[in-house]
Amino acid sequence: ASCASLSLQGAPLGVGAVHRLLLPAGTRYHPSCGPLGSAVEARFSGLLPFSIPFRQTEPPADEWRAMRPSARRQRLLLRHGLAASVAIDALAAQMSLRLNSTGAALPLMLSRPGGAVALLEADLLPDTRYTLSVSGSGRVRDAFGLPLQHSYTTFDTAAADAGLTLPDGQGRPLRFASGA
Repeated sequence: ASCASLSLQGAPLGVGAVHRLLLPAGTRYHPSCGPLGSAVEARFSGLLPFSIPFRQTEPPADEWRAMRPSARRQRLLLRHGLAASVAIDALAAQMSLRLNSTGAALPLMLSRPGGAVALLEADLLPDTRYTLSVSGSGRVRDAFGLPLQHSYTTFDTAAADAGLTLPDGQGRPLRFASGA
C-alpha cells in the first residue's frame, strides 16, 4: 500500500465543513505508480467547532445501561484544549447542571488535570436523571481561537450498588465472620 499526498492552496478549510476527495479508477497519483484499479474516496474536514462533544441522541437500551456514570467525577474532552488566556473558571461559568425531576441547579466544580481534559465534580445521586448544559461564549475560546458552542447532554446515574466493598480500591466484597 502506498499513499498520496494532497496539498490545498487558497482559502483555509471551513470550520466544521466536510470535504470529499475522489480519485477515480485509472488515476495515476505518482509517476512511479500504476493506475488505481478502483475508485478511492476520502472524507476530511477543517477544524471541528469548539464544543464539549456530548452524545446528543439516546443510545439503544442495552448500551444505555452501560453508559450510566456511577462516579461523582466525570472527565470531559476539551477538543483542541483551551486558549492560554482562558481560565478553567470561565468555562465552568458557562456550565449548568440540573436535576431533571425538579429543575434545581446543582453546584459543580471544574478543574483541568491536563491539556484537553476537564474534570467535572458534582454531588450526583444514584439512579437520578440530570442535564448538563454548556452555553456558547465568544469569550471562551479553544487553543485555535474558536469560540465555545452550545452543547448539552441528559444522563442517568447508575443505581447504588447494594453490596459493601473494602475501601482498598480493589473492589473486594466485605465479608462478615459468623460468630458462635
